[in-house]
Amino acid sequence: MDDLAFLRQYISILIGLAIGALAHFGRQISTKGWPSFRSTLGYLMQLAIVGLLAVAVTKYLAITDSDYRAMISAMLALSSNEVIAYLKEKGFKELTKR
Repeated sequence: MDDLAFLRQYISILIGLAIGALAHFGRQISTKGWPSFRSTLGYLMQLAIVGLLAVAVTKYLAITDSDYRAMISAMLALSSNEVIAYLKEKGFKELTKR
């Protein structure tokens, strides 16, 4: 039973990442047209670090509700390019100070 509770928190993150990825590509299709294979592959590679970030953020904020975990991971996945750029510029520096 404890194993299922452990997995349940990550399932909501994965669902949120899938929803956010669909929203990301929907936004890209509506504004810029169909994404290339290269940009799709690059996004999927970034999605792994965004998923890890979603886990860290929800644990740091002590969010245990599955719906909120999914929502936070979806919002991070939707804006993954901006999140990665922010972390590269400011976030990693701030994380290493602690």
